[in-house]
Amino acid sequence: MMKEVRYIQNWGEVAPTLLICHHKNSRRSKLETILEEGCENSVVVPKRIVYLLPIVLSMLLYFMFCRNLARA
Repeated sequence: MMKEVRYIQNWGEVAPTLLICHHKNSRRSKLETILEEGCENSVVVPKRIVYLLPIVLSMLLYFMFCRNLARA
């Protein structure tokens, strides 16, 4: 057991050799733009619907609950 622990410690202390390239590249590297992938079939919803739909649904639920409470 002790040999295994010592072996792991020695293995962990070893640093890799540095890889330094002294050659200059013949061509200049340039950065490429990253294109965002999106859904081509996306539908743009008007802001009016985004705001009005929750309000209309909450009003319908409110009236349904009030009607059920009035009957009880």
